[in-house]
Amino acid sequence: MMNRELASILRNQIQDSLQKKGQKRYELENVEKNLESLLLSMEEVDDRQIKGIDISGKKDGLELFLKNNFDITDDDLVTKNEKLRFALELKRAEITIELKNIDDRIASCNRRMMIADPSFEIFGNEDYDPRSVEAYNKILKLEKDLRNLIVNILENIDRKNWWKNFIPERIQEDVGKLYNEELARSNLQFSGLREIDFADFSHYEQIFKEKPNAFFSGEEQTWAIVSKLADMRKLRNAVMHGRTLSDEEFTKLQTCHTDIMKFVKELERKNG
Repeated sequence: MMNRELASILRNQIQDSLQKKGQKRYELENVEKNLESLLLSMEEVDDRQIKGIDISGKKDGLELFLKNNFDITDDDLVTKNEKLRFALELKRAEITIELKNIDDRIASCNRRMMIADPSFEIFGNEDYDPRSVEAYNKILKLEKDLRNLIVNILENIDRKNWWKNFIPERIQEDVGKLYNEELARSNLQFSGLREIDFADFSHYEQIFKEKPNAFFSGEEQTWAIVSKLADMRKLRNAVMHGRTLSDEEFTKLQTCHTDIMKFVKELERKNG
């Protein structure tokens, strides 16, 4: 498949995701309006919000998670209004997870678009403020550089079997699943996509921590970079899910980006 054909498929996927995102946002607005009205009639405040709580991996057990997190017992769900309140709170959380998944999907498509078309300008983030757009672009381009760095260094060590011998097994499983799902969905067998292209910051951290001798000159450098990647992962999650960074966070992102890029360039020179 030619790169322009792949780019067209990915653009369509992003457009489809943006349409779904708009629908989910509309649903979320209605849920929040209904919840606000209900709480007003109950003379209660919205003190069971999920902002700042990581619920991304809680979809299957979300109801129980919310009850445990907010200490909600059967005694709190007796009246019709109490039951309706919790139902709306649960729905709000479910839609929030769906929106996060859509944002992740858009970010993933943008990452692959950068591979298929080097002249590609990232899109799908038009509703972000200018600072977030800058952060979004920096993060995606940094991820591309990190993936290529990992491949180039490990191929120099073990050209034929670097993936099997140097990438932790659980990462192989995680990204392999995403890779195979994409192949099945889009028939991209000839697109030039690699399994490493489905990795993220948490995977880069694990690779560097578990195979430090392939990349670093000592333990101090290993943990310095891994720490920066951990910080960048947290900032990346905020940006990709549409949250505006504070002044402090944006400064931290710029510092992390600069430090990690210095590391990338240094290793590129050594392995050039």
